[in-house]
Amino acid sequence: MTGEFDYFMTIRTRDSESFNRLHAEQLLYLPSVRQIRSFMVLKEILSTTKFPL
Repeated sequence: MTGEFDYFMTIRTRDSESFNRLHAEQLLYLPSVRQIRSFMVLKEILSTTKFPL
């Protein structure tokens, strides 16, 4: 992986409040974490990575 990010995580939470709690109470305290950028998905377009052949 190259570029600005070292890790990319996909996280599903019940709602934005659940994510805010996870972010504030756990993610920020992971070892060596200096910065977190979050991107919210507002609409699911594809629910699988399996493509028909």
